[in-house]
Amino acid sequence: MGKYRKSFFPDYRDVSGESISELIGEVLGSDLFSFEESHQACSPVETDRCVSAHPPIETLNQEWLCAYFDEHIDFHPGMIDAYLDEANADSPNYDLFYRYFLQGAPNLKKLLLACIDRYPSDPALLNDLAHMHAHAFMLEELADRYRRACQLENDPEAFAELVQGYFFNTVSDDFDAFYDLHVLFRNDPEKSAIIEYLIEHFGLEEQTPFP
Repeated sequence: MGKYRKSFFPDYRDVSGESISELIGEVLGSDLFSFEESHQACSPVETDRCVSAHPPIETLNQEWLCAYFDEHIDFHPGMIDAYLDEANADSPNYDLFYRYFLQGAPNLKKLLLACIDRYPSDPALLNDLAHMHAHAFMLEELADRYRRACQLENDPEAFAELVQGYFFNTVSDDFDAFYDLHVLFRNDPEKSAIIEYLIEHFGLEEQTPFP
């Protein structure tokens, strides 16, 4: 698709290999507080500051989107491009958008789902939806979008990226995305091989028994 390549939030690629191993160990050991702290440490802004701050609106796109997030106006399809442009800006207004993510703003969720309907296999959009899920629980919707993305993606490298994003964005919910996808693609030798490789790569063979 090409247009949307940046997420407002860090993803698993922003964590070193050693830290990834530590995160997996923490989550599988049920130390979810440590996992959240470690993951949030990658965030480009301080989470607490966004809750109470009133960041300035800097562009017409931001003014338009905020009016929608605050439920002052109805959805317009052009908001999809406005959101993508803001996410891809050289200096995104992180404080402004984080404020709505942390609120679990219903209209931000609707906009993200509309973006994903247009670009269903984009990992950055799915990563943004995962961070919305952290503040407005929607595990099944998130899982459904990742499953659809993985079904649509035929490039092996891009598929592997989606699989890892799915795993790291749901593991703190005690959800095994590797197992879920292994069942989904049990009749697809190529995708099954990629999933099995990633399970072995992260040392999760015992935690992810195959059906």
